[in-house]
Amino acid sequence: MVRRGNRLIPARNAAPGMIVRKELDARCWTQEDLARIMGRPVQVISEVVSGKKQITPETALGLAAAFGSSAEMWLSMEARYRLRLVQERIGTDNVKRRSRIYSLVPVKEITRRGWIGESEGVDDLEKEVKEFLRVRSFDELPPLKVAARRTVTKEPDQRAVLAWIRRIEQLAAAQEVGVFDRNRLKDGVNELLDLAGREDGLVLVAGVLKDLGIHFVIVPHLPKTSIDGAVLAADGNPLVALTLRYDRIDAFWFTLMHEMAHLVLDHRGSRLEDLDGEAGGDSEEAEADVLAAEWLVPGDALTDFVQRVKPHFSRHAIWSFARSVGRHPAIVLGRLQHDGHVSYAHLQTSIPSVRRFLERLIDVSEPILDVGIPSFAASVRERGAPYDPEGALLEWLREHSGWHSPAEIKDALNLDRSIWNRVIRTLVLVGQVERSGEKRGTKYRAVR
Repeated sequence: MVRRGNRLIPARNAAPGMIVRKELDARCWTQEDLARIMGRPVQVISEVVSGKKQITPETALGLAAAFGSSAEMWLSMEARYRLRLVQERIGTDNVKRRSRIYSLVPVKEITRRGWIGESEGVDDLEKEVKEFLRVRSFDELPPLKVAARRTVTKEPDQRAVLAWIRRIEQLAAAQEVGVFDRNRLKDGVNELLDLAGREDGLVLVAGVLKDLGIHFVIVPHLPKTSIDGAVLAADGNPLVALTLRYDRIDAFWFTLMHEMAHLVLDHRGSRLEDLDGEAGGDSEEAEADVLAAEWLVPGDALTDFVQRVKPHFSRHAIWSFARSVGRHPAIVLGRLQHDGHVSYAHLQTSIPSVRRFLERLIDVSEPILDVGIPSFAASVRERGAPYDPEGALLEWLREHSGWHSPAEIKDALNLDRSIWNRVIRTLVLVGQVERSGEKRGTKYRAVR
């Protein structure tokens, strides 16, 4: 017998035919005798004894009746014998090694993303995964120590969570950032909030964080996880990561500022965020939620705005309030949706996506910081239906003091006639634009 793990296995793989031969010897029978007893051809018995022919259920029943044993015993003996023959021929060690690797990381997905190379053999696969996980042995892999905020009904795939964390750590390790000084965080937050009123602010975030000594990466989440962002420690410097799972500008800014809130509040440890989840009993998560929300849309100003305009949250009213607090209108709209003042369908198509602007920053260690984004009052024909034509026109008039003709304004903003008529009528009606002259001599300017 030999030992494999906790099991004792016969050193020799005995064929059932050897047992049949011993039974014949014990009874002084020949193979011909057994063939006559069982009513089977002599050749069948000969091939069973030599191991060339497998014991079938019919043969097992005959042997059991002839020797006073059970058919199950003979079939079980045959199955064990054939199984060991296959094991000796092909082996199972590689299967076990692959099984362990696949239990640690989602191999197919991280290979598809190029996080590890294509591997033909198990040795290459094992090497690639060990290098990716930064371990010499899979036994060295420690359990994940990260606070995960998630919905009760969705248990994330821990393999995918581990792989995502290793990827953002890998990218951060290749970055050069400034010295992290906690005392500079509040000034850094103010810099970020200034960017939250500009569409091009998205691509300037990385530069601000780099100067603060904070690593910043964008890596899309893996399937069967619901990660929106994370904050971790990386070689003495914080690491902030986003996934862009919700491709909306308000989700981008809230997730970013939530992670910054953890840093400002000096919450220790690594954290994963799921915007669908609830802070629940985690007081630090709730604290970060409140601070991020207050930073982005001050509560007193929001309360006053809601009381003034409800239930008529028009596009123009939201844009004007957003401008007064220095935020992108989609951030205000997202807050109103979250707080239940308007439905998620309200002006939903007016919330810009962010992924198309940040494509060159995704899954790279060094973000390209000179990516241009169209200005807020960009061409209507280039961008399709404008996010806020009233706001775009008002912004242009405020930037260009004095009186301007309709033709001059329409050419500058590339507004078609129908949009122009509707927008200018609204702005004059609410008193934010004044008009002078009649017909061809009509001109407009912003009310100061």
